[in-house]
Parts: sequence; structure tokens; C-alpha cells
Amino acid sequence: MTTLDPSRTAILAMDFQSIVVNNYFPESSAPKNMATAIGLGRAAGATIVFVTVGFREGYPEISDRNPVFAGFKGSGGAFVEGSDGYEIHPDLGARSDDLVVIKRRMGAFAHTDLDLLLRTREIDTIVLGGLATSGVVLSTVRAAGDLDYRIVVLDDCCSDFEDEVQKVLMEKIFPFQGTVASTHDLKSLLAA
Repeated sequence: MTTLDPSRTAILAMDFQSIVVNNYFPESSAPKNMATAIGLGRAAGATIVFVTVGFREGYPEISDRNPVFAGFKGSGGAFVEGSDGYEIHPDLGARSDDLVVIKRRMGAFAHTDLDLLLRTREIDTIVLGGLATSGVVLSTVRAAGDLDYRIVVLDDCCSDFEDEVQKVLMEKIFPFQGTVASTHDLKSLLAA
């Protein structure tokens, strides 16, 4: 991939909520790098999308059969919309004109209106980062590929719980469906 048309590109910042950043990835440089990517996207005229994970009070969206999310039911309200820590981390500089998509499952496209929001803006390319790489990023890349989006994964805007998993995804899995780049590369990709 040589260049991106900013008018047809969305920058997706996924699960960069305070509860995620502060509790699971406090040492990660991904939030700072994602803030830089968002700034580059804004300057070029790309659409900015924040994808958050959230549930209603009482977690009616979570089945006891879901091994990933069922544990939230006993968490005292973690990830309930509007709860403490639910907000987009302040370092990312969310603005009122940014799009916000609330997901109830792992991937950004699963049962959300993200695809509709992108297609109505004639966006065919997504540039993404998220926490965690083996969760929201992997699920979103797979779905985006099936939906025929051009995909750029910003490796320095992603973190995972396991270094080896991060490496395999960035070096072996994601290049199969798109381009793996860095925040530094994004400036030249958007420059044209």
C-alpha cells in the first residue's frame, strides 16, 4: 500500500477506555501512539472512530455461556455504560464530532452500526489500533477483511497480554489481510 485517501479512510481507536488503559495496559505506549495517529488522521481529514465496549446495567447482553464476558457480571459494574472508567481515556483527545461505536462483543463490527457508518461516508479503508491485539484487533481485522475493507494495523498502537502473541499476529497473521505499519509510517501514507 503506497498511499491512503484521507476522505475514504477511518482511524479506529478500539477499547482505549480508562478502565482498560489504567487496569490492563498501564505501561503500554499504545495509547500515546494512538493519540498521535488520531492527530495525524484529523490533520489529513480522515474520519475518527472510537470503539468502546459497554453494557447496560445488569449486563442483559451477556450470556452465561460467553466465557470472555460472563465474568463482568460479578465485577461490580465494570464496563457498564457511564460507569467509572467507562469513558474514552483522556489522553486520546476524543472530540464531540468523532464517531463513537459501542460494541457488546469482541470485534468492532459484531452487532454494531460501524459498517453502516463507514459505508455511508464512502470509507473503504480502516487504520486501526486497540487493546488487546488478540481480542478487539484480531476480531476486527478478520471481520473487516470479510467486508472488503482495506486494512492498516498500526503495530505501535496495539498491545497484548502476551508478547509472543503480539509478534505472531503482527508478523504472520495481519499481513495476510492488510498492511502492518507504524504511527511514523501513517504520516507519509496520508500525505498524498
